Amino acid sequence: MLEDILRFDDRFLGRAAQMTDEEVLLRFRQCPTAFYCILELLGSRSHLRGYFIILPITGVCAAAIRRDEVTAGKQIRLTDLLRPNQTSEAAYLSVVCADGARARSALIASAIQVVRNLYWSRGTRYLFARAATVAGARMLARLTGQRFAPDGIIHEIDLSRYSTITSSK
Repeated sequence: MLEDILRFDDRFLGRAAQMTDEEVLLRFRQCPTAFYCILELLGSRSHLRGYFIILPITGVCAAAIRRDEVTAGKQIRLTDLLRPNQTSEAAYLSVVCADGARARSALIASAIQVVRNLYWSRGTRYLFARAATVAGARMLARLTGQRFAPDGIIHEIDLSRYSTITSSK
């Protein structure tokens, strides 16, 4: 599936993240549970319709983002990523891509569920995200109920303030 993600939407991931396939592969190996796919089932086959990446990051990395030392996901190093079984105070919403309105809607609902799971199971309280597109700004607005501009600035979201996340499962 990673190969499909790398090719999806005319190689959007590499362009958006400004990373090579090799750099993405290294992140995937370090943190495979950070990659989420939106699939459309057509009979016995499935087709990739979108994906998003939520990287669990170290406290050191979160502090660097707060100090504006990290201003883009590309600057997050492999040593800043946590393994799937580690608690994570913060996560970085790295790349979001979907093909069509239905896929975008499914992606937003899935991303909210993933963030909710991170909050409850891994102790993730802060989400860092930068809305680089109008669709990304809409997703953050749906998550928080606040308006976001597609300004490309990393925003820190305190997840404990939003019932979308903190409400019981």
